[in-house]
Amino acid sequence: MIESTEGDKIRVALVDVRAIFRSGIRALVESEPTLSLAAEADSLDAFLQATREEDAIADVVVLEIRSGDGPSLKDIQSLLVHKPTVAPVVFATSNDGPGLQETLLAGARGYLYADSAH
Repeated sequence: MIESTEGDKIRVALVDVRAIFRSGIRALVESEPTLSLAAEADSLDAFLQATREEDAIADVVVLEIRSGDGPSLKDIQSLLVHKPTVAPVVFATSNDGPGLQETLLAGARGYLYADSAH
């Protein structure tokens, strides 16, 4: 279970290049009384740069992993090197990236798959 240091709320950071994705997840986080939005960035590098002085900025970091030029499994590992207390949660919108097993072995604590066909 993920525990927060900020009362009963779990602090969530959103990392994704698409503003519309961050907007949707932000609305979901803000509608849930047990969650709070801790940070938002359009890339993992931007998130790490903005939070480098703060060890416990978030309990959970939601990011999309995909093949090509997007975030990769190495980004999960890099996140955990810089922020070892966070729980990376991967959001996959297609099946062309790494699968569940590879993602969890890289250090993700959760995996959400959105299949637009169903």
